[in-house]
Amino acid sequence: MLDCRQVRDRGTHFKMIDSMNSEYEAHPPPPNTTWEEMYTLSLQFKTFHDRLLFASTFLALRPPDLKPEKFYSKVLYLRVRWREDNPRKDKAISFCLEHAEVLSIREAAIRLGPPANSFVNPGKPGWFNICMLLEFQPLNWIHEQFFPCYINKLSVVPVVQDWKSVLQDRIERGEPY
Repeated sequence: MLDCRQVRDRGTHFKMIDSMNSEYEAHPPPPNTTWEEMYTLSLQFKTFHDRLLFASTFLALRPPDLKPEKFYSKVLYLRVRWREDNPRKDKAISFCLEHAEVLSIREAAIRLGPPANSFVNPGKPGWFNICMLLEFQPLNWIHEQFFPCYINKLSVVPVVQDWKSVLQDRIERGEPY
């Protein structure tokens, strides 16, 4: 059997936990699923809601003067929880939003571990990155997502003060952005 510390692929990691659970019942997943299936659905959920997550990150971190360097001091932290009331295992509603909060880089590092230092120019003039940390429960997995933004297009994005309720509503109903 492989040592879990040597496994770098999360899918393989959750598959190993499932195989150990069948023998030892040490850390069972929620009813009617496996850890591997939950992990796969978390990736599909993230992909399905990618544009919504980008828009929410941008709106949550948006400084009034739209200076890119002000985006670098904060991250959006979202925590989603597995929905057991999803018998069809629909990827769009596999998880529900449990918590959303803007954190300073320092606070995020203290509470969750430091985000990677990817706030640098993504290689093209006029572009910069914004960061979202998406925690999947009960997987205890935090996905770090950097979204590239183009500086000349920032002012065309409408201001939505209540981005959190829009995010909550869209995730709850399984609607893309």
